[in-house]
Amino acid sequence: MGKILEKVATITGHNGAVYALVEGMMPNQVLTGGADNVLAGWDLEVRGPDKFAVRLESTVYSICLIKEQNTLLIGTANGGIHVIDLETKKEIRHFTFHSKSIFDIRFHLAQNCWYALSADGSFSIWDATDHALLRHVPVSYKKLRQVAFHPNDKEVAIAAGDGLVSIFNTSGELLHALKGHENSVFSLRYHPTKNLLISGGHDGHLRFWKTDNDYELVRSIPAHNFAIYGIEFSPDGQYCATASRDKSVKIWDSESFEMLQKLDRSQHDGHLNSVNKLLWSHYKDYLITTGDDRSVIIWRFAS
Repeated sequence: MGKILEKVATITGHNGAVYALVEGMMPNQVLTGGADNVLAGWDLEVRGPDKFAVRLESTVYSICLIKEQNTLLIGTANGGIHVIDLETKKEIRHFTFHSKSIFDIRFHLAQNCWYALSADGSFSIWDATDHALLRHVPVSYKKLRQVAFHPNDKEVAIAAGDGLVSIFNTSGELLHALKGHENSVFSLRYHPTKNLLISGGHDGHLRFWKTDNDYELVRSIPAHNFAIYGIEFSPDGQYCATASRDKSVKIWDSESFEMLQKLDRSQHDGHLNSVNKLLWSHYKDYLITTGDDRSVIIWRFAS
């Protein structure tokens, strides 16, 4: 049995469901965004709001912090992407390239570019220095949900609403189309120490794909009762946390994927509704979770 997590605090302040969550510029800061059209900063040390907040024109679905450029990217429900200069705290660009919601934005350090995934079924790649469009790649007739970067920095995995996980090279060329999920795929993560890509689906299953064998499907786990919206590994790589529409967070041993703990409302005073995002912070190894109940919950390993 691994370590047990316990609740530290619940932070409230959003007036709508929380859909986006990332680490901030300071180790003890996290940023969230949601249905109230607000991006807010939270201080994990005092366990409350900090002074950083941005009001947008529509729901915030995705946030990406590029520390190397001192830049914040915000994706919204109307397809807009806002670029904020954190030094001046001013918006320097506003893209309206995609026609529908931006569900994920991630920075690729090795390629010095960022990826934006849209509900219009395509993703775009942008230069991180001047934010010029590098390429636009149509993928599906359904929404694109999440992107994950292979540790080799040469492959990119895309989760889509048509049930496929698509693997591309960094030039945007399709390498593999992985069929295994019966419905939408919402979450993806490459395992930090194993040759595995892990995907979470609408059916509540985690599926494991062998990256060194043409992404062969090697395992499937009925992990949750409903859709899996997030997969995150602890900083030391020993644990994996999953977030679900079934209102729970589950903790897994990252070696065996034996379930170690279920964090829910009845047993741990967890979330009231769907858990939409989670983040394993480097600050005190806190696990941060957010959801439809508008709250940000901090968890830590029991001593």
